[in-house]
Amino acid sequence: MMIHTALFRLSAPVFVLLAAGAAARTLHVDPAGGAYRTPAAAAAEASAGDVIELAPGVYGSGAQTAEDGIRSRVRIPAGVTLRSREGAEVTVIDGAREVRGVRMMSGSRLIGITVRNGTASAGPEAPVTARSGGGVYAAEDARILDCVIVSNAAGMYGGGIYGGGIERTILRDNHARRGGGAAYAELINSVLYANRAEHFGGGAYRCDGVHCTVAGNIAEFGAGGVFEGTWENSIVMYNRGAHGSRNSLWAAFVYSCSDPLPRGKGNIDEAPGFLDPAQRDYRLIYPSPCIDRGAFRDRVMEDCNGTPRPLDGNNDGVADHDMGAYEYLHPSADTDNDGVRDRVEWGAEQ
Repeated sequence: MMIHTALFRLSAPVFVLLAAGAAARTLHVDPAGGAYRTPAAAAAEASAGDVIELAPGVYGSGAQTAEDGIRSRVRIPAGVTLRSREGAEVTVIDGAREVRGVRMMSGSRLIGITVRNGTASAGPEAPVTARSGGGVYAAEDARILDCVIVSNAAGMYGGGIYGGGIERTILRDNHARRGGGAAYAELINSVLYANRAEHFGGGAYRCDGVHCTVAGNIAEFGAGGVFEGTWENSIVMYNRGAHGSRNSLWAAFVYSCSDPLPRGKGNIDEAPGFLDPAQRDYRLIYPSPCIDRGAFRDRVMEDCNGTPRPLDGNNDGVADHDMGAYEYLHPSADTDNDGVRDRVEWGAEQ
């Protein structure tokens, strides 16, 4: 699978269809009271170009039925943005292990929200769409940014997410038959860990990724990390899979870190040097061999935390992209030569 051109456009404004003559609206949702108390209620009245904004809270009620017959906590209409007001840490869509978390239609966006406990586990006679994307089932051109996708399950593909473009998102503790974390998706600056697949692709199944970290995932048949897809400037390490395919199977790598050493330009197989993998902290520590070892990509100019890329991670006077989802901040480097060290300028040190 080759990386699609669209993968490098996630940071650009997403094209939204506006109904002729219709003014875009912001629909406010607040569980404590207001015009809308559930995301589903607001989505039922939203049109292309509208924004649905969620106040902090846990949204565990209300549901909509999508075209595949599966009920979701919310179905985001085409061209509509569903976003949080204060971030994913305090804004949760909870499927309660009864319904899918989010169904995303063409051109929709999901921004700054935690999606947890969603399920898409219809019987074997149901269409694949009804058994995939327990947390999020997204149209190919839908976009998911700055989210946390956790503890979702699917009977077939993509326990966390099926489809769409995913950026600056954490996928963890999800489960599916294939693609515990994600399936048939495109990922940038995202971290996939502690996901599980019954067959292949504990972390990801037939996905493409740039600047991703895939670690600590399990697949019971093989490819504990990633199954197929093209992975660039990424780290795929410390995953578990049977039949000698711990980290990957039939995947292509470029300027990435994995073991055994993958074929391809710029790849390495050295220990990546994570800060604290036992506590699921996959930031890099110095002198990680992944620092300043990635290829330059002018459309990927920040990391999973929003830190700019590239920085001078080894303080040699040259800024290069790091492998993985996180850009390392050297304690002495001043990449832009403005007299302020990178760690101070970008918030890692006060």
